[in-house]
Amino acid sequence: MVEFVESGMKPLTRSFIDMIHMYYNLSLHDKVESTFMRCMEKCRPNQTVYSLYLDSLVLTDKLDRAEEIFNQMHADEAIGVDAKSCNTILSGYLASANYAKAEKIYDFMREKKYETESPLKEKVEYILSLKHKQVETSLSTKLSKEQREILIGLLLGGLRVELDEKKKKSCAVNFVFRENLKIHSFLKRHIYNQFHEWLASKLMDNDDENIPYQFTTVSHTYFKFFADQFCPQGQPVIPKLIHRWLTPRVLAYWYMYGGYRTSSGDILLKLRFGNEDVLRITKSLKANSLNCRVKKKGTVFWVGFLGSDAAEFWKLTEPFILADLKEFLEAGIESSNGSSKTSNVNLSSDDDSPPN
Repeated sequence: MVEFVESGMKPLTRSFIDMIHMYYNLSLHDKVESTFMRCMEKCRPNQTVYSLYLDSLVLTDKLDRAEEIFNQMHADEAIGVDAKSCNTILSGYLASANYAKAEKIYDFMREKKYETESPLKEKVEYILSLKHKQVETSLSTKLSKEQREILIGLLLGGLRVELDEKKKKSCAVNFVFRENLKIHSFLKRHIYNQFHEWLASKLMDNDDENIPYQFTTVSHTYFKFFADQFCPQGQPVIPKLIHRWLTPRVLAYWYMYGGYRTSSGDILLKLRFGNEDVLRITKSLKANSLNCRVKKKGTVFWVGFLGSDAAEFWKLTEPFILADLKEFLEAGIESSNGSSKTSNVNLSSDDDSPPN
């Protein structure tokens, strides 16, 4: 493994996963830990790497360290937690009789609609029954404030809500990410986790490589509101109430999904809407002290934040940008292969790719 790492051959992460699997199956948990730490040094561990290490920690009763790793996963949007990792930490809490934390994790799993393993569920519900706490068998289906803002940002960036032809009052969200965009490869994992409980189909193994670049929510009346606002009668429009919805998180997800940082460090946001819609949203941006310029390339408008305006936009949205994407999106950072200004980019082609 040392020779492979030093050779510079790829992919490193998959090789580390195989090594950790082997050590775990051989019950060499000290080797699991050392390999995990080496993976941290040499490449970016994914959710699978973290989950294997978490399994090892719980199995060897290192619950404090396991809790630390679980919290790291949850805090890192590019990694995240899934049903498997939640069941693992839940089993650790139950085995150590830490019922307060077990209850908290169980509530989180129900909120996210993660399936709890039967033996664990029976034990948790028995504990809750002793406390005379009623366990709800289902949760009310409602988007959180964070999910609503994320969805609005993605809709501004080009996402569409589709009407269910069989259920006229229901709609589904079809999340589509571009395989040729490195930013989208990180973003899809985060969005998959954020909307996990709404997805029409869920993966048994949420390995980064297994998450598709396109996935769809269930059809639900709640999404009809967004369809009516952003695509009434099948035509994309900017809602008249958009000035109330342009929060920093909305702008951040618009940027991550449909935005672009130029070689000179300026910021461009894509808009595939009509002239009046573009005017409406630029007016709303300027009302929020965000100065911008607009240029059209083919059928797509690009809203540009140049120089100090890009810095102001970044300052506002940076807290909501995924950690793994900040190096690609931070304003004012010039790329090493060019210094062309946004005002000089070629906007004559008819495709919707970002200006060069």
